[in-house]
Amino acid sequence: MVISGLTPILICNILKKMKDTLKSHKHMYKSISTIVLIALCTVLSSAIRAQTESWLELPLQSAEGGQISVGELLGEQGAVLLFLDPDCPVSQKYGATIRRLARQFKEKGIQTIAIYPVVNIDEESVNTFASAYQYDFAHLLDPRMELTKSIGASVTPETYLLNSEGEIIYHGAIDNWYYELGRYRRVVTQHFLKDAASLHLAREPIAQKETKAIGCMIGTGMKGRSKNMHH
Repeated sequence: MVISGLTPILICNILKKMKDTLKSHKHMYKSISTIVLIALCTVLSSAIRAQTESWLELPLQSAEGGQISVGELLGEQGAVLLFLDPDCPVSQKYGATIRRLARQFKEKGIQTIAIYPVVNIDEESVNTFASAYQYDFAHLLDPRMELTKSIGASVTPETYLLNSEGEIIYHGAIDNWYYELGRYRRVVTQHFLKDAASLHLAREPIAQKETKAIGCMIGTGMKGRSKNMHH
């Protein structure tokens, strides 16, 4: 599982703070602590980078035919991964919001990539779903849930904002519309994904790197698509 927001830079910063603490208490151990912390930083950074590269390069079936990886679809400013299920009512209700955000992100160099972690899902059902909601972005099928398990997604819809190197800089809900499954606010007051993307584009730190996504549990095989799709 990828730990959201735990980038090599963040790890190094944490370890440097630990070094400063040790230094203030035991000056004689300055050289030893520095060597140990640098080694830990290098090892952890390499491990996380390798883990990220593994799922970034994982080939998945595209709804348009052929196979392609998330890494090949990254935009100049990164990408948004959206885990969706055509039969999930929450995924359906977010249709208009997802369409609007995807268009805004594309203008800013952030590509939107939909991932479908649904057993036995096929290209036809994904294309029908995408067409119904007028989704103009990439759609990748993950019926074996290889990418889903690697990255740690558990519900649909669930989002991951990646920078241009494929590192996760935000993970969780699109906004605070839903506060529990089946219950949602009349007015959205917090736009988690959009705000994180805006801060990323402005090269400012993202304070809220993770929120709780609320939706249909992945792997439950939820059926019964609503007849009135929320376009």
